[in-house]
Amino acid sequence: MMAPAAASPLTYQPTNPSFGGSPLNGSWLLQQGTSQNIYIREKAASAALQQRIEQAQQTATATSPANNFAAIINARLLAAVADRITNAIFGENAQQSGVFVVQGTTISFQRIEANVQITVNDGSTTSTVTVPVGF
Repeated sequence: MMAPAAASPLTYQPTNPSFGGSPLNGSWLLQQGTSQNIYIREKAASAALQQRIEQAQQTATATSPANNFAAIINARLLAAVADRITNAIFGENAQQSGVFVVQGTTISFQRIEANVQITVNDGSTTSTVTVPVGF
């Protein structure tokens, strides 16, 4: 004895939204295609490695003993120059006016009545400060 067969009609439903599939499949299909693209993965890995190498080089350069020593020497020299300028403006034998040039920065001063006007020009910006003589 044979049993009757039952079937329903088959209907094709495309997956890709470009061909009539569900629009919710679009991002999933894009992600699948991108994850399978070897060129994009290799390029991203290479860029990440290059960035890590550059960061390591910057860190090593920024914190090297030679750079630290050079920064300390530079700061001490600038402090000594600032002390000399301050003595020239406000010291025992204070001058009426003067100009100092330090590493491309021009510092000029002049006495105007009971004040000293100090102008600092670094080549792109100019700052002026007026200080009372007996500060």
